[in-house]
Amino acid sequence: MKKIFFSFTLLSLLFVSGCSDDEGGNSSNAPECSITAPADGAVLDLYEDIVIKGTASDSDGTIAKVVLTVGGKAVAEVTEVPFEQTVAAKDLKEGTLKIGLSVEDDGGNTATDEITVVIQDQSEAPVCEIIAPAHGDELNVFAPFTIKGEGEAVSGEISKVTLKINDDVISGVITLPFEHTVAAETYPVGAYTITLEVENSRGKIAKDMVAITLADKNIAPVCSIDEPADGTSFEPTDAIVVKGTGSDEDGTIAKAVLKINDKAVESVAAVPFEYTFTDEQKKPGNVKITLEVTDNNGKTAVDEVTIVILGQQREFTDTRDGKVYKTVKLGEQEWFAENLAYLPQVNPGAEGSEDSGKEKAPMYYVYNYYGTDVFEAKATDEYKKTGVLYNYWATLNGEEPMADKLAVSTVQGPCPDGWHVPSMGEWWTLSKWVAEQIPDSEGVMQVDSDGTPENSSETRLIKNVIRKLKTPNGWSAMASGFWTEEFPDCNKPGTDDYGFGGYPSGARYSSDPAFYYYANELSNTYLYFWVPYWDAVTFPSNPGGGSVSFGVKYELSFNRGGTEPNRGYSIRCVKD
Repeated sequence: MKKIFFSFTLLSLLFVSGCSDDEGGNSSNAPECSITAPADGAVLDLYEDIVIKGTASDSDGTIAKVVLTVGGKAVAEVTEVPFEQTVAAKDLKEGTLKIGLSVEDDGGNTATDEITVVIQDQSEAPVCEIIAPAHGDELNVFAPFTIKGEGEAVSGEISKVTLKINDDVISGVITLPFEHTVAAETYPVGAYTITLEVENSRGKIAKDMVAITLADKNIAPVCSIDEPADGTSFEPTDAIVVKGTGSDEDGTIAKAVLKINDKAVESVAAVPFEYTFTDEQKKPGNVKITLEVTDNNGKTAVDEVTIVILGQQREFTDTRDGKVYKTVKLGEQEWFAENLAYLPQVNPGAEGSEDSGKEKAPMYYVYNYYGTDVFEAKATDEYKKTGVLYNYWATLNGEEPMADKLAVSTVQGPCPDGWHVPSMGEWWTLSKWVAEQIPDSEGVMQVDSDGTPENSSETRLIKNVIRKLKTPNGWSAMASGFWTEEFPDCNKPGTDDYGFGGYPSGARYSSDPAFYYYANELSNTYLYFWVPYWDAVTFPSNPGGGSVSFGVKYELSFNRGGTEPNRGYSIRCVKD
């Protein structure tokens, strides 16, 4: 019994001694490693970079050393795993390439992986085509003709383009695609071969050829009324400019005649031309515009368009309450020519009405009205003249505000079906359209364009847009100091050239509930409009809705944020 006990004890000690050695920190399991890309045996393009990817792991320790070899040479940058290493195409040669990976763990154990790839020139020839003129075309020797070509490298990049007419190299054609016009009478009557040759960066070449004949032909002239487009509608106040062109491939234009409703305009006798309609010619209805040109050989060409002269203003009826609105088309936009007057409820405008504390509650005000009766509010002169003042939440009418202030608005708000609350970008489009109608001679140079959506500062020509949109009555003197001295036009009465009807409607402030800036009330009279934009970035301490105002400057003022949402501003609707 004693002998057996001794043996058991000795075995136990040996077992304990072995566990202690294993805990000394030397790993016993070898690591694992793998080149994961490219695949072993892959055939790769000589002209493309190789991306080598690899990984390794050790089940009972860590990877202490990593060596990547490409073509037998170690890559110094690869010292850890996983890795991604690029071998540039310029360093490649055709043939086989060995890629090896070896790793060593913290216990001195190693692992390796190796792949072999094949490097080949896989280049393809480029493609090219002469798409004009067509093979076999017979062209007029006395008229210019255009050679058009296209193509692609397929492999690499286009390195050389050569265009020839017979043996004559066309020096101006060096890229694809191209259009090259050959002037009339450059080459005499006869047969010609046009050759296009394209070479790519890998030395591959493609060719295309067409045969043409230059013949003595007489071609009729062509003409075009470039502006206005057929079917365009105009207001009587719009400047209607007719622009026309004409040409003759094998001669000259001897005569041009412009007719408006079949009556010749004596001042137009040549092309190109620009002609502006007189007021007498802008009577409502369809107007036919005809251009006829005659070449030096007596052949003629005719172009004709019909435009529509509208009345200055049209009408739209809101089916919700039967309210009839005047509308006006300005450029490509159709606007309400008066403020929105939709009034589903009326909130008291008196100081202490506490409505500013209601989170995102829609509020509707009528200037200087302090009651809550809708019918009574609608009977006031202020409602009849200027409509309703909405807070920002009534403007949204439960919809989400716009993230992009310059995009076309997607918010209908309180506008009727088919109409929407215009974005800042749509107001800016209106401003630019009006500015385009004003001659440059009426503009002034200004260094400061703050207030435009671009928010840039540069010397530029500005024009009195606001004056063209304001009514002649109701506005007090708006400018003083710098503006009076530098821009005296600011204090000129509005002309309302386009029937927009910008009348000082005033505003309702929420911090001190009261009405301000109504017609003839203050020296600085303003007209404010909401836009469906919310800004919490530009003014993070005071986020708010966006607005547009007719202020003291020539142009519209754009408030990008910080406008307290419970103020009462007007709304103009724009047609969808």
